[in-house]
Amino acid sequence: MNRNGLLALILVLIGAGMFYAGYKEGLFGGSSRYMEVSPGSGLYALNVRGATLDGSAFDGDQYRGKVLLVNIFATWCPPCRKETPELVSMYHELNGRGLAMVMVTGESADEARPFAETYRIPYPMIVNDESIVAAVPAFQGYPTTILLDRSGAVRYQIAGADVDRIRQSVLRLLDEPAPADQPAAATGD
Repeated sequence: MNRNGLLALILVLIGAGMFYAGYKEGLFGGSSRYMEVSPGSGLYALNVRGATLDGSAFDGDQYRGKVLLVNIFATWCPPCRKETPELVSMYHELNGRGLAMVMVTGESADEARPFAETYRIPYPMIVNDESIVAAVPAFQGYPTTILLDRSGAVRYQIAGADVDRIRQSVLRLLDEPAPADQPAAATGD
């Protein structure tokens, strides 16, 4: 093998190794990172507030008594595009049981609006906001889903497009009783 052929082979092997490492880390929707804590304690405090796509204000505190799924995404992210239809379906299925959802992006309303229209997002989308991402410890990239229990405590953080794990975690939280100081969740948002 000549010198150019050997160099090409080395580059191909390095590229394949980098792709595999990215896949294993969830960068291409392969695997996910998962954190969970027991009831009564939260992973960290998360202030979910911001301006939405339609210009209204979103305040996560208004969703106490419900399980709140916060999906941090980017419109250019292939795993985000892959998981979004399944999240919309989950919302339609479980909203009546007390699931509320919000999407969060640092992108502008003009960038996010076509995404919302394409996927027919039925829940709020916070735009132009990096503060929520900055508040997530060890943020690993898009998509990241944060689940808050009925008392507003962060209970799960899932990095990567893992809708099965998200669904299992949501169902666990929906099956927990509402805290005594929180009203039972009303149906719908």
